[in-house]
Amino acid sequence: MAEKKSYRYFIEHKNAYTNQVLSDKLSPDYLCEPRTLWTGRVCPAWEVPDRRFVNFLLKSKQTLKIEFDAFIQENNKPLRPFPWPIAKRKGAPVKRNLGRTRNSK
Repeated sequence: MAEKKSYRYFIEHKNAYTNQVLSDKLSPDYLCEPRTLWTGRVCPAWEVPDRRFVNFLLKSKQTLKIEFDAFIQENNKPLRPFPWPIAKRKGAPVKRNLGRTRNSK
C-alpha cells in the first residue's frame, strides 16, 4: 500500500522586517528554525499553518512590503520550492443560470 503523503509549509524571510511581520502574524506554535533545502543549504525558515497562509503572504507581499521565499516539505524529505501558482481545488461544478429568472416557469 502506498504511503500517505503529508505536507508542511515554510517561509524563509529575506530581511529583519519580514521576520518581524511573520512573528507577529503567526501563533507561538510556529517556530523559525534552521531547515535543510533540497540543495543542501540550511536556512532559517518559519513553519506556517497551510498553503492558504502562503497564498495570503503572496497576495500581501506589496502591501506588507515583505520579502520571502516559500517552500514545501513532503513527508520528511528536504524542503523544495513552493509550486507557484497555487492550484485551485476542484469542487462542485458552478451552477449557471440558463436564461431563466426566478418568476419564469
